[in-house]
Amino acid sequence: MIVSSIAAQPSERSARQRALLSSAFASLIFASIALSSTGAFAQGSAATVVTASVTRESAAPTASLPGTVISTRDARVRSEISGRVLWVAQVGEKIAAGEPLVRLDDRVLDLELQRNRAQIARLEADIAVRERQRGRLAHLAEENNMAEFELDQVEA
Repeated sequence: MIVSSIAAQPSERSARQRALLSSAFASLIFASIALSSTGAFAQGSAATVVTASVTRESAAPTASLPGTVISTRDARVRSEISGRVLWVAQVGEKIAAGEPLVRLDDRVLDLELQRNRAQIARLEADIAVRERQRGRLAHLAEENNMAEFELDQVEA
């Protein structure tokens, strides 16, 4: 009778309910085989039967599947300069606007910056010397103590 009620309404039973009923039915069959093989039925003794209440539960269907997550918002990151990478932000790490994504070794750039600043300082000193020299020559030209040609050469 149990088998016919299960077979009569398979579309109304959830997969979990069918599995529970199938395992209960299989347990009953296994118990009857075990009892018959021990000879309990043959000796005429009564068999002990344990029953349990059936409860209805809701279960959400779940499935565990392998997969790969691909971002829909990618950003291409490029550097304007080359250098040895010291630190890189990890994938998925939140970075605020203006914060670095990568830190490069900037020792070579610092040396180049120092050389450029020294060059600028030398050029500024040279300009100051030439301005003073031009001022002196302009003063001499006003007093007619030198040729205008020499002043023109210094100003050029």
